[in-house]
Amino acid sequence: MNAYSYQGPYVKSSTVRSTIKDENGNELGALERHFKSIFHKIFDMWIGENKLLSNFRAFNQKGTQVIAAKKNHYKLKRSDFNIEYLEGDLKGEKFVARQKGIDIINPEYIIAGNNIEILSKKGILDWVKFYENGNEVARWKISIKDKFKVNIEIEEIATIQDPLFYSVLGQMLYFVGD
Repeated sequence: MNAYSYQGPYVKSSTVRSTIKDENGNELGALERHFKSIFHKIFDMWIGENKLLSNFRAFNQKGTQVIAAKKNHYKLKRSDFNIEYLEGDLKGEKFVARQKGIDIINPEYIIAGNNIEILSKKGILDWVKFYENGNEVARWKISIKDKFKVNIEIEEIATIQDPLFYSVLGQMLYFVGD
């Protein structure tokens, strides 16, 4: 198992870049929420309760954007979340996360991509757990007691070993929410 951590934002609307580190303190990349302009941020704050315009970017240790993620809205169905790899080993891979069921307290999401399907579940005050083929492959948890420190654990059997991927999913789906 590989473990990673980063300092999460204190508020949903924060655009502060969070640096992701491994167990030894080595920087692996960064994650940030972004808005196209200050007007989009104000609109999201006043109208969208800080969760309407949910766009995230992840960067590698060199500062190159590796992941672009955004929330898509529809008139007649639930929103979904698109995650696209722009660089690296998974360049061109696209994933779509859709909520399964109607539970808003502990939502479950199906994250589907090219030949990969991941299910995410969260218990009350527990880790967000990611499953592939019924096996738990990763976990994401934000700790309020530790001043919003976020921990990520990825098992060796996980198809995707990138902590940036799980950090984007955790922030978009469970911190900002739907």
